[in-house]
Amino acid sequence: MSYLNSTESTIQLGVPAQAYNSLRNAETHFKLAFKLKGLGRLKEAESNYRQAIALRPDLPEAHNNLGHLLQELNRWDEAEQNIRQALALRPEYADAHFNLGKALHVKGDIDLALESLKKASEINPESRQYGALLNILTSRKYHGKNSNTANDAVAHRKQFRLPANPLISSRPVEQDLISNLSSMGTREMDSAQNTPVFGNGRCSLGYNTFTEDYPFLKTLEQDLSKAMKEAVNSEIYVVDSFFNIYGPGAGIHPHTHLNELDEDEHFCLWKQKFSLIYYLSVGDQNCNKPGILKLYDPNEDILPREGMIVVFPASRKHSAIYSGKKDRIMVGVNFYSL
Repeated sequence: MSYLNSTESTIQLGVPAQAYNSLRNAETHFKLAFKLKGLGRLKEAESNYRQAIALRPDLPEAHNNLGHLLQELNRWDEAEQNIRQALALRPEYADAHFNLGKALHVKGDIDLALESLKKASEINPESRQYGALLNILTSRKYHGKNSNTANDAVAHRKQFRLPANPLISSRPVEQDLISNLSSMGTREMDSAQNTPVFGNGRCSLGYNTFTEDYPFLKTLEQDLSKAMKEAVNSEIYVVDSFFNIYGPGAGIHPHTHLNELDEDEHFCLWKQKFSLIYYLSVGDQNCNKPGILKLYDPNEDILPREGMIVVFPASRKHSAIYSGKKDRIMVGVNFYSL
């Protein structure tokens, strides 16, 4: 049980008031540090993590989170020390193994870094982020680029670049694919947290659609995987798979498909990350907002057609707004070239 959720148990076990207050104060500092880090106030966050540790030095989450924060401050030796302390307290702590792998790689200990990342993936095989970094860094080692300067590690692999940006192809859409996908579990766009979608529409329950055990998805995954490999001329690692069903007034705000790890200057994963959109149904395009895919920098408008596949760098901002009366259905994939 995490200490952050252990207050009730602490009371029931009759823990002395002084220890109970120490736990409460440590929790307060921990939560405040987490919020401050989210606001970019890293020095204040560091101070609160250290206060949480001073009050409760047996809390692995505090040591690990402080280590992660110190990585952002480029204090890698200190980061490693705190992360190792977290692992001493909890040896099967997946996120600490992941953070240790990052620290070791930046410091040039490639083999040990990969061992830590592999351990993180073994403990939590459902984490696509753990798997992504492990596969990408393993691929870089295989291709003879062990430098912790990721620019060098990627620059020689020109096949990572798309022959066109965006790259457009097509795949026939089976009618039962639309009905099967539409019958899967969804959430309302306006209530879906941490997504750029909005309005009168539905979206997949998460970003792991291809892991669902449906035969029709396996065929789709195989076909789209082939399209992705051909697009980047390399093996790939799929990190996100999802679908959106747009109704009248639904859309998606301008956004990219990059996360914090992608933008980390020590790994530059963004250089190897791409997005695919596959249109199953374009809906009703006889309207003022027919669901045009708008790409930015440079600006480009693409009117989708049924069966169209569009591949572009995940760093390229894009958006769409739809006002047609029929459902507009698409499948999305984010993947890395290896």
